[in-house]
Amino acid sequence: MRVIGLDLSLTHTGYVIRDNDKYLSGTIKPKSKGIKRLYFHYKEIKKLLQYGRPDFVIIEGYAYSPHQGRSFSIGELGGIIKFMFYCNDISYLVVAPTTLKKFATGKGNAPKSEIAKEVWKRWSKEFKTEHEVDAFVLCKIGESIINKSIKLTNPQKEVVETIRRDKSNQNYIKEE
Repeated sequence: MRVIGLDLSLTHTGYVIRDNDKYLSGTIKPKSKGIKRLYFHYKEIKKLLQYGRPDFVIIEGYAYSPHQGRSFSIGELGGIIKFMFYCNDISYLVVAPTTLKKFATGKGNAPKSEIAKEVWKRWSKEFKTEHEVDAFVLCKIGESIINKSIKLTNPQKEVVETIRRDKSNQNYIKEE
């Protein structure tokens, strides 16, 4: 099973790749702005595909900034990355930030520190950044969608079922 979790951000994009029984994590930190920043993200995320074609990519949905203009920029970033996966016929799902929190903690509203504690408690994993923590949870959601035999808590089951029922146009599942 190969799953990628992506916590997209203009300044710190966290990623976790599950490749069989290993996890590879990191944070993409562009130093530029505008179109150069978008291109940097594109190139770096495309490099993640060198580890092999993922079964799924799970992307955290937008958490909009109160700063006008940033909403447009994060939308552009998400659009470019989703377009890249679509062009390569790679399935992706977009998961709301509250859904990620519910999967990790059992509740839809939790601070980043609580998510990190739950990741350690449930899966014995620790990461360098909160972005990588979120990407790991997204990766675990993807694993749970693919592998129906994974034991889940009741809130996690609710999350997975909600995602499976989601027929919105924000997701792309390649046709078999």
